[in-house]
This record gives sequence, structure tokens and C-alpha cells, in this order.
Amino acid sequence: MKRILIILLTLIMLVGCNEELKPTDHDFLINGDWKGFDSDCSYAISFSENESVKISCECGDHIKESALVSKFSYQKSDHMIKLYDKHDKLLESGSILYSDHSYLIIEMWDNVFVYENQNAALTMPNEAAQHHFENYHKVLPELTILEHADDKLTVSASDYDADAADQYEVWELPLSDEVEYLSISVTSDSESSIVDVSALSDDDIAYIGDFYNIAYLAISAEGRVTSVIFYGEVISE
Repeated sequence: MKRILIILLTLIMLVGCNEELKPTDHDFLINGDWKGFDSDCSYAISFSENESVKISCECGDHIKESALVSKFSYQKSDHMIKLYDKHDKLLESGSILYSDHSYLIIEMWDNVFVYENQNAALTMPNEAAQHHFENYHKVLPELTILEHADDKLTVSASDYDADAADQYEVWELPLSDEVEYLSISVTSDSESSIVDVSALSDDDIAYIGDFYNIAYLAISAEGRVTSVIFYGEVISE
């Protein structure tokens, strides 16, 4: 009888441990150090395991009620994120438009905020080309384009692996009515770097999602893709 009780207690403890280790829908939020910027300000959002959240900006000009935000909830089925004050009053119902281990795009308070994860190993363009990216004055997420349609892009993480597609979440981002398609390439040697910036031809644009896959995207305040930038480097020794 004692042996049966010991076995039952052991099973209960194992089940309890498994429940504690089970990932939650919002793990991707709390595991990130999310920061973004635009031409006016740098801003940040942080999430905790106890479902607390903090929104801040360096300029001190908080977005509407964001300074009052204290708690959050997230529903994976419709990517809805709700923000509450410390008294559980609902302040805003927002939507996550895209997320992976490196980038987070949230629509809230009639605006779209693009964050990059400071804990992620983000790839940076060659120093000679950086000012072309800095001219956008915003975070440009680097994503894999899986499909290009007239009105939207189907995208996933930059390290997307088709052989392990079930491990990646796929998203759709709407295109602006007028989209800029650019190619930025850098050719470098030990002495100098040459930067070439050119617009993609219609023939090149037709191959986006097939031949052209990984791109930096500029996202408007309305959540639409306004620029698609393909970047490459050639380094000779």
C-alpha cells in the first residue's frame, strides 16, 4: 500500500512539473527586450511572466494612456493583445501584426510600432551602406518573403527553413498602394567600399518570393509595407 501511494505521489509531482514547464502563448513576448524608434523618439515595451507590462519612450511623450498600462493579456488565436491599468480597467485592445524571435510589430492606439529584440543576433548592413537604412528613421525588420501578391506579402522569420516549415509562424503584411522596391549592394576590399542602390525592374519584382527572398521592410504607421529592400555584400581580399 505504501508503495502504491509513493508511485501516485511521484506521478502527481511529475505532472505538476510538466505543467510548470509548459510554454505559454505569450512566452515570445516575455523573452524579448523590445525596442524601437522613429524620427521623433525611441521607445520600448517589456513584458513579464506575471502578465505585467511597461511601455516607455525616451522623449517622455507617452502615447495616449500608455503610461497607465500595467497588465496585458494575449490571445494567440486572433493575435489580440489587451492592455489594462493596475485596476484591471481595459485601456486598449491592440493586435500583433507580426512576431518572431527578432521582431515584433504591434498595432495599438491607431498606430503601428515596430520593435527589434535587443537579445537577438540581428544582422547589420555594412557600415558603408548603413546611412541608406538610417534614412528611413525606423526599425526595418529583416524577413523572409514566401509569397508576393499585388496587395500583400506572406512572410516569416529571416532564418526560415522550408524543410522545417512547421516550426515557423507565417504572417501576411498588406502592401501600400505605392511600394518602393530597392536593391542595395556593397562591394568591398581592404581599401574601400562601393555602394550601389537601384530600383528593381518589373522582371525582378516578379521573382520576389522565388529568387528574391530575404528583405528589409519599411512599415508605415498604418501597418502597410512601403519599402522592400534587398541587400547583399561582396567582399574581396
